[in-house]
Amino acid sequence: MTDFHCDICHENFPLDSFLFSPCGHGFCGTCTSSLDKHKLCPSCRKPRNKSQLHKLFLTPAEPVVDVQARSLMKSMNKLRPSSEYSSAQEVADGMKKVVGKLQVDEGIANKLLKVADDMQDRLLPIYFIMQLEQDEKRALQDKVNLWQPRIAQVEASAAEVAKLTKELEKAKREESQLLAQLETERNENEKLRKDVIDERRLTKEKEGLVQKLMEEKENAAKQAKAARTKLRALSKGSSSNRRRVSTSTDDPSLIVEPAGFVHL
Repeated sequence: MTDFHCDICHENFPLDSFLFSPCGHGFCGTCTSSLDKHKLCPSCRKPRNKSQLHKLFLTPAEPVVDVQARSLMKSMNKLRPSSEYSSAQEVADGMKKVVGKLQVDEGIANKLLKVADDMQDRLLPIYFIMQLEQDEKRALQDKVNLWQPRIAQVEASAAEVAKLTKELEKAKREESQLLAQLETERNENEKLRKDVIDERRLTKEKEGLVQKLMEEKENAAKQAKAARTKLRALSKGSSSNRRRVSTSTDDPSLIVEPAGFVHL
């Protein structure tokens, strides 16, 4: 089957893989899908409508060997270490087909076939191993993608734990500060309690002292009164006769002596 060239991705595909616009330009299915948002044909810039896309159905003639050779050459140039095993296999098979159709002598044809055989024997196993490695890499990537949500969850949990740890440390610091403040207030209260006790003691002592002073004052007043009474009695009595004088306070100890002596 004859392949056709896509002007966007520069890959070759069968004709039934192409979709054509009314302008006549067609592209492979993948590239056509990528043009859904574009209203102009990328080749001729004429308007294109998604609803008017269609396929072409042709019966191609036997392909020319030169065209096949050029197509094969392009396929060989596109081979990379990352190419899939199937692409290398297609190139090797295409070389054998093209060599079978070339109009060359038998010696050249045998050399070309030998090159194709060498490629199949030496390069294809390498591509096969590389394909296995790529498949393994994709499998590992799939596992990583599966574990990614769990890793993100673990990281989020670790961040939450770190946050809670900081909050706990902050709470401990605040607790220490409150305990220190409480201890300070307790010491101050104890000092105030002692001050109150001392104040009460001093107040009691002052009250006792005041009471004592009051009593002494009262006694002094009585003594002063008695002394005034005696003085009045002395001033009225005779200095030559000795007698006893009774005071208005009924003090039996009051005795008037001659020569101005008073016995208490």
